[in-house]
Amino acid sequence: RSGDTTYRLKTITGGYPACGMMAVRISTHFDTQTQLDGMLRRVKLPLAPGWQFMSMVVLLSLETGEVLGMLPDSHIQKMRVGGTTALGVKLLARPGVDTAGVLGSGAQAEAALECTAAVAPLKRVKIFSPTRENRERYARTMSERLGISVTAVDTPEKVFDGAGIVLAATSSYEPVYRREWLQPGMHLGIGTLLEDDALTFAASRFIAVSIKPFGGSSDFVQNYVAGEKKGPTGLTFGQLINRKAKAFDWDSMVELGELLSGREKGMGKETGLGRQSAEEITHHINNNGCGMQFAAAGARILANARRMGLGVELPGDYFLQKEHT
Repeated sequence: RSGDTTYRLKTITGGYPACGMMAVRISTHFDTQTQLDGMLRRVKLPLAPGWQFMSMVVLLSLETGEVLGMLPDSHIQKMRVGGTTALGVKLLARPGVDTAGVLGSGAQAEAALECTAAVAPLKRVKIFSPTRENRERYARTMSERLGISVTAVDTPEKVFDGAGIVLAATSSYEPVYRREWLQPGMHLGIGTLLEDDALTFAASRFIAVSIKPFGGSSDFVQNYVAGEKKGPTGLTFGQLINRKAKAFDWDSMVELGELLSGREKGMGKETGLGRQSAEEITHHINNNGCGMQFAAAGARILANARRMGLGVELPGDYFLQKEHT
């Protein structure tokens, strides 16, 4: 940590045997904490040369262990998160729901809505972000991209009015909504534990998480990052997530994978997987990344790059050595 800036190193690993590939996602961030609209938020600084970020995916062979490719992770990361959020919508939202609300206006919020629109017949969307220029830009951009009505509103509460799906993708360190804003039949797709209002859990019959690390125990580190110390205005992003995760009743949650495989009991075909009635509130917390997603997407990207003659070829010997470690 230097001054008011905190350095974070974060890695996610996983493999996809069907494509013979492992992946390691490596991201380094320089974070600051700032107050915006009365809430503490995280702002990432691009301090690499040329005012850029450093975050990448390394692809490794499951047959030889060698490096097969390296690529920046910006697009694959946001679409991975957005795709997982959309999977929660597909499994838990009411069939045919066509109204949505969005909290947040950054790249993750764009991906969340874009992917959700691929699985739900959305017609109307409302978006709130604390900065007026950002929410109005988001509304224009997503209206043009998706060909649907996306309208900026001036309070977060208005996002929930009449919405069948609400997506949160913000940089907030604090809950971004209140339980009293929820309406019967609503599905919530939340990006991080910090955005969530824990009181909502009592209102939601069904709560799903993307993954329960370490077997679902409440005594684990949810967000392990190197380089974090106490921030200038309090605990850092990862430390706050870990504190909230320890109070989480993980054993009562259901993983998306359990829904997909059909292992979760009580799933009604008439109203959608995991939902027993059209009136109940469902909840998906997109809480943690999965390295297999980077491996599967990375394999497709690498194959396409080779087919199209894109990228830069580097000698494989650059990443090999004679001695074992």
